Amino acid sequence: MITTPAMVFLFILAIIALSMSVPLSKIWSRHLREMREADRSGAADVEAELAELRDRVEVLERIVTDERRGLDREFDRLEGENGGRNGSDRR
Repeated sequence: MITTPAMVFLFILAIIALSMSVPLSKIWSRHLREMREADRSGAADVEAELAELRDRVEVLERIVTDERRGLDREFDRLEGENGGRNGSDRR
């Protein structure tokens, strides 16, 4: 078999490509592993924030409900003091 400069060049190029594929595959697999870990921790952060927001909404709902009941009692008290003379319906 006769070796030409092109064949030698291709052989050297193939050796270089193969020798670079191992470190590149290690880098790529490490990158993928880090991205999966980041996704997991990000999901945990989102779930924690969601739980906190749900708690806050529950508190706000209680406040609004309690204030509405307190307002109803206050209106009833005021109507009792005025003897119902106002005649307006608040609801």
